[in-house]
Amino acid sequence: MFFTAKYSPATLAVLFLALVVSFMLSPSSRATEMAHQSEHQHSGMNMNEIVDEVVVVGVIKRILPESNQLIVQHEPIPEWTMSAMQMKFNLADGLSATDFKPGQQIRARLKQEHMMTFTITQWLK
Repeated sequence: MFFTAKYSPATLAVLFLALVVSFMLSPSSRATEMAHQSEHQHSGMNMNEIVDEVVVVGVIKRILPESNQLIVQHEPIPEWTMSAMQMKFNLADGLSATDFKPGQQIRARLKQEHMMTFTITQWLK
């Protein structure tokens, strides 16, 4: 081994132990840091006040009639800390993609059903 000429076995053991300890501590310290960041981000928000349905305002970019969906460039959604962006929205039963037109301004109730599934539940004219 090329290390034995430079370092004593005791020094190598201490270095190895330090490396193992740093790997063991690293994930937990990252988890602690992430928890702290999450707490900081939500410090002004009562977790009971998180809403699952909001009013969204935007412009329809595309109509997807075969899947009854709209592609919408929406304004920021502060209730969900979501920036303005373009997203695909499902349409709830009773709403049809053929009732909308590209370029149309939209104001609607939007519900988050799963992590990345959003459904327009009501069109607000």
